[in-house]
This record gives sequence, C-alpha cells and structure tokens, in this order.
Amino acid sequence: MLQDKRGFTLVEVMVALAISGIVLASIYSAFQSQQNSYVVQDQVTGMQQSVRAGLDMMIREIRLAGYDPDGTGEYNVLAATANSFNFTADVNDDGGVPGVGETFLYELYDTGERNDANQIIFGLRRTPGGSAVAENIEQLEFVYLDEDNNVTADLDEIRSVVISILAKAERPDRNFFNPQLYVSFSGTIWGPYNDNFRRRLLIQTVNCRNMGLGS
Repeated sequence: MLQDKRGFTLVEVMVALAISGIVLASIYSAFQSQQNSYVVQDQVTGMQQSVRAGLDMMIREIRLAGYDPDGTGEYNVLAATANSFNFTADVNDDGGVPGVGETFLYELYDTGERNDANQIIFGLRRTPGGSAVAENIEQLEFVYLDEDNNVTADLDEIRSVVISILAKAERPDRNFFNPQLYVSFSGTIWGPYNDNFRRRLLIQTVNCRNMGLGS
C-alpha cells in the first residue's frame, strides 16, 4: 500500500507563521499595555502615599499650634511665611517655656539629591528631627486665615492654615508628557513643567484649634 507522504506546502507554512506572528504580537501588545498600566499605578500610588503621610503628620501637629493648657502665654505661632510655618505647643503638658520637642517647623527644603532626570529633589522637612517626612515635594505653600477666613499676616490673628502641596513622581515616564498648570490656594500658578513626571496637587485647610483661646 502506498503511504501518504505529503507534507505542508510552502504556502501553508507561511500562513501558519503569519497567524503565529499575529497571535504573538497581540500577546506582546497586551503584556506591554499591562506593564505600562502597572508602572503608572505604581508611580501614582507611591507619590500619593508619600505626600499623604507627610500631610497627615503636618495636619495633626498644626492643629496643636498654640496649645497651652496652663495659660502660660508661651505657646504660639513664631513665624508664618509662604513656604514655612513655625509654632510651639505644650505637647509635654509641663507648662513654662517651650521645651524639647515643643517647637515645630515645617518647610520645603533641598535634599541635596537629584532624580533620574538630573532635577533637584525637594522634600517636606519637619523640626524637631530635621529629616524629610515626605520626599519629591515640588512646591509647598501656606496661606493664613483669621477668624473671618480673611488672609492675614498677623501671627496673633491666625486661626487656620491652608496648605497647598504639589507632589511629584519619583521617576519619569518616557511615555507621559506633563504640560499641566497647577494653581495653589492663593492663585499662584506652578508649571507648566513640560517634562515626563506625573504630579498631584493637594489643598487642605487646617483649623488651629488652640489659637486665640487666651485672647
């Protein structure tokens, strides 16, 4: 009996290769899409966790500004600028003049490091401690309001603080371009940066619960 020794024709092989190529291209495209999505989510999550951690600490302590349960008059706001806020609070409940750990300063500072795009890395620094509580903070603004929610420069009139904080991703994304403008509470425009970094702007009002209680 004659055996059927027919194989694949060249056309059949080429069709099979073409189909395989299409399938592989689809798989790679799906993988690349998932990878890009993961990179974006990782950047956004890391950025939000960093800025939230620093902002939450700052909010908790600013609420204590002027805390003076013994009515000594020694605890108040020491300095209030657009980029830093310095105050005292009797967190040790020991009265008298402010002691160790009772003077607080929040400010934007140069970390002395550079990112992958050779840009200076700024952070949110807290005293006491003097170390960063949040890195990759691009901008920081404090606006001070009196009891009628009017902007004030008088330290004794401060009743709340509006914080505008702009965070930046740790690394650039070559597939992303950021031409966006960011507007702080005071109306200050930050940007456009026209680079490959994602950013997030958070604006938070903090009531200074202890300011003005002795007046």
